[in-house]
Amino acid sequence: PETKSDAYTRVKASVINRAVTRGLNPNVTLKDSGIEWIGMIPEHWEVKRVKDITSLYGRIGFRGYTTDDLVEEGKGAITLSPTNIIDGKIDYKKCSYLSWEKYYESPEIMVENGDIVLVKTASVGKCALVENLPLEATLNPQFVIFKQITCNSKFLIYILQSYVQNYMNVLKIGSVVPTISQAQIYNFKITLPPLSEQQEITTYLDTKCSEIDKAIDNIGKQIDALKRLKRSLINEVVTGKRKI
Repeated sequence: PETKSDAYTRVKASVINRAVTRGLNPNVTLKDSGIEWIGMIPEHWEVKRVKDITSLYGRIGFRGYTTDDLVEEGKGAITLSPTNIIDGKIDYKKCSYLSWEKYYESPEIMVENGDIVLVKTASVGKCALVENLPLEATLNPQFVIFKQITCNSKFLIYILQSYVQNYMNVLKIGSVVPTISQAQIYNFKITLPPLSEQQEITTYLDTKCSEIDKAIDNIGKQIDALKRLKRSLINEVVTGKRKI
């Protein structure tokens, strides 16, 4: 059965999807996007491909690396992995490090604040905006990186977390290790309002998602408190401290 936390998560996904496909004005005139799985969009919005609004890079095969290229902290650059993305943000607490030689071998995938990283293998669709980068960083082969982004970066993140991520599940290749190609991502169609409206929607979603995340966190704390109470009651009964 669906838990209250699951319901809030589903509501959050619905709020994001609605905002990035219909905007904030409920009375706006709509048009057919021409994309079956998106449907109607505001009349003044555009349909573009990812390649129209950003440059996309990944680790080239012959520039891959092995465990022998990994080094201790302080002796190389961070190499991001999917496990570094937690709840849509990058967590730098547990990182692997790649030798400086391998880092400088691929300048096109050197990670910078403002870039977006997306997982294309295994946990396909996980993505995050790069912020507060603590030191030089690069990608492992499971990632692609968005650079030179011409739309609002946070708006693009919300798109990727919404219908793009869902559609990626349709595009995934491989039954054992799901994969989406860099070319497929590059040609993916997205809907874009004017930049000023992108900012309005982003600000709205930042606020709404924060409220929903706090509600989910509170539910988690309530569940933890009930579990502690349950353990305490069981302990008191089996030790004879509480009579039935």
